[in-house]
Amino acid sequence: MCTQQIWSLVISYFSRFGDIVPSNARVLRFQKIATMTCWAKRSVDCVHGFLIYYAWTVSCGQGTRCTLRLYPQRYAQPGQLKEGIMVAGCFCFSLILAGTVAELFLILLFRKHNLEYMLHNCHFMPLIGEIPMAMPVVLYLASALGSLRLCFLRIASRGTVALEDLASTDVMLFNLTGTITCNKPCFFRDKIELFANSVDKDQAIILAARASRSQHEFCIESIDAAILSLLDDPEQARAGIEVLEHHARFFVALKLMFLTTYIDSNGSKCCVFKGVAHQCGCNKAVKEKISMVMDSFALDGIKP
Repeated sequence: MCTQQIWSLVISYFSRFGDIVPSNARVLRFQKIATMTCWAKRSVDCVHGFLIYYAWTVSCGQGTRCTLRLYPQRYAQPGQLKEGIMVAGCFCFSLILAGTVAELFLILLFRKHNLEYMLHNCHFMPLIGEIPMAMPVVLYLASALGSLRLCFLRIASRGTVALEDLASTDVMLFNLTGTITCNKPCFFRDKIELFANSVDKDQAIILAARASRSQHEFCIESIDAAILSLLDDPEQARAGIEVLEHHARFFVALKLMFLTTYIDSNGSKCCVFKGVAHQCGCNKAVKEKISMVMDSFALDGIKP
């Protein structure tokens, strides 16, 4: 971590599922548990003799003894994105203005020599020949200079990543809002609302954890990780049951609508589902009550 422009290292002894590392962090030393795999991109650059791991979200597996290097300024200032957009807009406007001035200069040059008959031909020559040939160079320079400017504004971070240990490519890692990399979603127990008399809050959390992706899956969502964090041990979600099927309902994985079919300790076949509250099997009065509770949460600034 940088304090008064002096770099230092931050030791994170344990990295769990769903832990989010800031986008400006670099994992210098990362040891994975042998029985699991961790989703991380490996860089070809070395720092202090160790490979750099880009692991913003520990989406699968667990890592121990992580050493992080953080930049002093995170993307949490409200005006940075607006400043980046203004810089991009000014660059585009300057490019259009430069092309217009060059076009006017060519027109005045032709008129000065009284070559009006060549005006109609030479006027479109840059559009037909020179501009298409120069566009790759212009785009390359624009992307190169733009990436440096975005890195300078702390909007994006730039790095070289190895692809399957065969080739390397430059990547741009954008952090537009700061809510994905700087904040971690969480749930409040006192905000949990129950609409069934036979279920308490602890049982509701376990059922929600059963309907979430487990910690051993390849990709785990941040919402699922937040649900599992409510438990003392994430293994409690699948303890004592036999999972028969776990998939995204209606093939809509982006809405976190997961359905889990399992056999409990009594030998009964059960099915638990989480996602859209309006699709639960309850009467109209309960659905209206759910909508009222969700609206009250939205007014308080809490995402239901």
